[in-house]
Amino acid sequence: MEKKVQPEKARQGKLGRPVLLVLVCALVLLAIAWFIAEQYGQAIDDSTMNNGAEPTTQTEPAGNADVIN
Repeated sequence: MEKKVQPEKARQGKLGRPVLLVLVCALVLLAIAWFIAEQYGQAIDDSTMNNGAEPTTQTEPAGNADVIN
């Protein structure tokens, strides 16, 4: 004779590997996204450090002021 189990008390079959697989894949994708964000953040930080220097301006030499090309 089979036992009748109410749907509210029914459990997932076996060990729940599909759920574990989804969680592991999500963790791997999160690690990849974190790595990319770290690399991007470091690239931005390096570029802003170089912008702090005073800009150099080039002036035209004094002898060529009257020459028209």
